[in-house]
Amino acid sequence: MEDFSGSSARILLTAFLLTSFGLIMVYSSSWAYSDYYYGNSYFLLLKQSVAAVLGFASLFFLAKVNIDMIIEYSGYLLAGFTLLTLFTLIPSFSTEGRWLDLGPLSFQPTEGLKFGLIIWTSLAVVDLGDRIKDFRRGIVPFLIVMGGISFLTLLQPDFSMTVLLVTTVGFILFAGGARLVDLGKVIALGVPLLGGLLVMEPYRLQRLISFFGPGRDRLETGYQLTQSLIAFGSGGIFGKGLGGSVEKFLYLPSGYNDFIFSIVGEELGFIGSILVIGLFTALGVEGFRISLKQEDRTRALIAGGFTFVLCFQALLNFSVTLGLMPVTGLTLPFISYGGTSLIVSLAMVGFIINIDNS
Repeated sequence: MEDFSGSSARILLTAFLLTSFGLIMVYSSSWAYSDYYYGNSYFLLLKQSVAAVLGFASLFFLAKVNIDMIIEYSGYLLAGFTLLTLFTLIPSFSTEGRWLDLGPLSFQPTEGLKFGLIIWTSLAVVDLGDRIKDFRRGIVPFLIVMGGISFLTLLQPDFSMTVLLVTTVGFILFAGGARLVDLGKVIALGVPLLGGLLVMEPYRLQRLISFFGPGRDRLETGYQLTQSLIAFGSGGIFGKGLGGSVEKFLYLPSGYNDFIFSIVGEELGFIGSILVIGLFTALGVEGFRISLKQEDRTRALIAGGFTFVLCFQALLNFSVTLGLMPVTGLTLPFISYGGTSLIVSLAMVGFIINIDNS
């Protein structure tokens, strides 16, 4: 166990606590749904438990294996998951355009794409060296790659994953030495594009309208956010107690998935919600601490990128469920129901631990 000490031990413990808590909350928030739709109140819990076992197997494997080859051939990893994402656009291969169906199994390729993209971007930034400060040679190539990937994820459609991937690549470019003025140019180009995407898909525009006034449309576009806020409000300081949620009885859509934090707030109150936020804060502190102490820039950027995407995704999820941002479809890492998300999140933690000990 000498490999799991210091920051490695703390980040492993944090991931274990988040995952264990997630399993408890998946059951608490999904048993009514599972019983109603599948005739087995443990249905989603069992599936998530299998994913947790696979996730921790991935964590311990990546914590021990020589990761140099994974880093070196990250371009192939990225290309492979990009191809799998392309397959999700073929109806016979996918469910709802986001999951690949493989008989009894299904998985979300964009989660693997997230993993491969962070490693490849980190390696590419280091390989560029000082050229990263040149917009044409240092930024434009990433714009081309992200343009292709974003095109695929928007076709699924998965707007929230697109935003997450683009923001994460932007963070790695910034950490890798890209000039703020160049990143500002990208943001300036992205704002009108964002507006265009909102107009192209009316449901996105409706979500934005509901965000500014959910009470005006409580039974339609503002329904999910309204129910989420009711869950938090009824939870108060200490909550209704574990298992005491009313919203999980099919009132709150995705209460076991994207909006599981709302159920946490309802059942465990402000105190429980703060503890969850505290665990993600601890994960961020230890992950960035590992990143900052690395002498190898590629490994430093990878550790920082993985830490950033886990914590930023959690921040987005918190913001959505609390009504601080328009509704998006991002899960809460480690806690929300979603096997692929859990496996990839734990794999990222294993990679960070490996970097800490190499």
